[in-house]
Amino acid sequence: MFKTIVFDLDMTLCYPTERFDDVFNTVFGTTLESVMPTWMEKVSINGACTGIEAIESCFPERDRKEKEALFSAFAQRWAEVQTLYHGVHSLPDRLREQYQCRVGIMTNGPSVFQHSVIEALGLNKTFDFWYSSGDASIALRKPNKALIKLLEQKERIDPASALFIGDTLEKDIAPAIACGWSGLHVNPTDSTTEPISFSSFEKLMDTGRCVSVNWSQLS
Repeated sequence: MFKTIVFDLDMTLCYPTERFDDVFNTVFGTTLESVMPTWMEKVSINGACTGIEAIESCFPERDRKEKEALFSAFAQRWAEVQTLYHGVHSLPDRLREQYQCRVGIMTNGPSVFQHSVIEALGLNKTFDFWYSSGDASIALRKPNKALIKLLEQKERIDPASALFIGDTLEKDIAPAIACGWSGLHVNPTDSTTEPISFSSFEKLMDTGRCVSVNWSQLS
């Protein structure tokens, strides 16, 4: 049924064990609030972005070496506080076995920050492809039908046999469906839930429901 399944990253495959604001304060020695909205403007641009741009704009008084050190420290620290939902490591192989498909990731965010998370969690070893909106080769943020079309081109995806899975209906699901994909809106959890079979998994797409799913219990 599916030849390509693409996942969102944050709050779909993983979640932070510390608040973003606390990590920011630890690394930069100041509150995120003190540099808003400059930080958000730079990290959420609809274009190529590594993350260093936000640091350069928020802390212009610091020299380049210090800014580069902060950039590296923040990317590492933010990656360290991420935890996978149960079952994510085995999920790609289980989906490949069921559908003989390719499994990828498409996430919003600065390229270095997001790729640091993907690598720290080992997702680059289990998924077939992974992209961040800040990648120079992508440079588009969800929600965006042009982004879906770019993924189709880059990964030779047939929309009729593609599925996008994410925790945000507006950003993840709606653009994919508008481009002819299937979409599944999920609320991942590590709490015990009734096992969801692959047949139910497929039927739920047509209901428009947000599915509470423990990935380890997908059968």
